Amino acid sequence: MYTAKRKIIMAIFCTALLVAFGAGFAGRSSAAVGDVIKLGGFDWRVLEVKDGNALIISDKILSKGAYNIPDKGVLYDSLGSVWQDTPVKWEECTLRQYLNGQFYDSTFSNEEKGRIVETTIVNNDNPWFGMAGGNDTTDKVFLLSLEEVVLYFGDSGELGNRPKDADTINDSFNEKRIAETLDGNACRWLLRSPGLFHRMCDSNHVYAGCVAVNGYLSVIGEYVHNEYSGIRPAMWIKQ
Repeated sequence: MYTAKRKIIMAIFCTALLVAFGAGFAGRSSAAVGDVIKLGGFDWRVLEVKDGNALIISDKILSKGAYNIPDKGVLYDSLGSVWQDTPVKWEECTLRQYLNGQFYDSTFSNEEKGRIVETTIVNNDNPWFGMAGGNDTTDKVFLLSLEEVVLYFGDSGELGNRPKDADTINDSFNEKRIAETLDGNACRWLLRSPGLFHRMCDSNHVYAGCVAVNGYLSVIGEYVHNEYSGIRPAMWIKQ
């Protein structure tokens, strides 16, 4: 049978344990790099933590769609390619409009929207082919760039030192870059960086950077009008 003194000692001991465990949980309340958090009903992976904010990207490919949807009445060449006079930059593409409009409005609760940080997004030129990235933008939701994929998924040094005649990066980080759709199928996913822009068969071919289905980092990119490209949104959020 416990004496009164023992009961007091046990009460103090239990209180100390609760305080210690509580402090431990409180210390882990902020997300760390590599953590997966839930937002808008989807899983998001933390890529960076900085100044009380976290950069997150959807853990899965949330949907498929084109980088840019051409206007009605657009001309097609004899091969069925869309006629595009100029490269499409992130600031003007329809995917940016969708992510910061319909996707943002319909996916997140008001409380969640309060955590999403409007951020200045730097849009660099294509490092291999020189296509202009356009003006920097201010976005709540965006896609990663070629440079950010290298930064957060692994850097073999090839983006800054192009192998002869290469148009993709095939390195030891391929597996880390592979992403699946919500139903478990591997799929390429779009980046905001411009890809190649060139004229072929009497039409202009416009590309946006992407990660290929096998994890190759495609600096040349994929057609901006391809509606079967995967979309992995990214955001900065308050911790």
